[in-house]
Amino acid sequence: MSQVQRKKTAINSETRGEPTLYVGLGGTGRDVLLHLRWLVYQRYGQPALPFTEFLYLDTNSVTPTISSAIPVAALERVRFSPDESLELGTSPNLPVRNGEDTSEDDAIHVGTWLDPALAGCIGTMTGGAGVVRSFGRLAFWHHAAEFSEIVGGAIRRLSRADVGEEARRFGFSIATGTIRVVVVTSLYGGSGSGAFIDCSQILRHMLREAGLGSRFFAVLTLPGKFDGKDLVARRMAALAYASLKELDPHLSHDADDGKSYQFPGIPTPVHLFRPVFDVAYLVDDARRTLAANVDGSLRTIADWLAADLVQRSHLPGG
Repeated sequence: MSQVQRKKTAINSETRGEPTLYVGLGGTGRDVLLHLRWLVYQRYGQPALPFTEFLYLDTNSVTPTISSAIPVAALERVRFSPDESLELGTSPNLPVRNGEDTSEDDAIHVGTWLDPALAGCIGTMTGGAGVVRSFGRLAFWHHAAEFSEIVGGAIRRLSRADVGEEARRFGFSIATGTIRVVVVTSLYGGSGSGAFIDCSQILRHMLREAGLGSRFFAVLTLPGKFDGKDLVARRMAALAYASLKELDPHLSHDADDGKSYQFPGIPTPVHLFRPVFDVAYLVDDARRTLAANVDGSLRTIADWLAADLVQRSHLPGG
């Protein structure tokens, strides 16, 4: 084989795509992924491809506001199925057992973890986390076992033997053995900012347990698009700052310290990886240059993800 042929082979190998799991947290994650699914549907006639999986998590299951980025008539075609979504509602009266042997009487209650002023506001948390990171993280922790079950199904589907062959029917070249994970959330809403780190750590842990490689990417939005004068906008700014402060050590490339954490319902302790994301994109729109409104900026992110999906994985001439 000539040097030119070897070089072409190496480039083609490096540019092959991987099976990809898209995880959307909170309203931002939902709207971005719904629009991405709509773009895929328009081009391929279905909202997901054989090598893509979607998972949407949110505490707001009562009256979620769907972005105007999706035509109303198209929503039924791109909505998430039960295998692609998880409601994170919880209650301060639900017991949390510390191990399987803890009795109902000995179980602590999640409301006792919070400041009394917050515990009185938590309710059933089915209408959203109310721009409180503690609520979002608590809700995810309470549903960690259900999350791992849904993720386990997605991993099995993405790692099946025929995924590469199925991808070729749509004109894609897919390399197996590694799963790409893309986590999309805002850092200023309670649900996503509270859950995105724990969610990603569990995903990394499960992929390693399955003997698969992984590449993790985060698309994290900041609140610059909102007017900073009112109370809600100031709370969002404070929330984003707190989220970034917590994220910072999780992006460290320092030596892994081997720490792990036991989540409820997950058999083995979850190793806390450093860095948790291989690449984290921070997206802001302080000058509102991406679009004229919030929906527009989320559509821009979805357009970017769709272009990335096609450019990374599509066969030449496909």
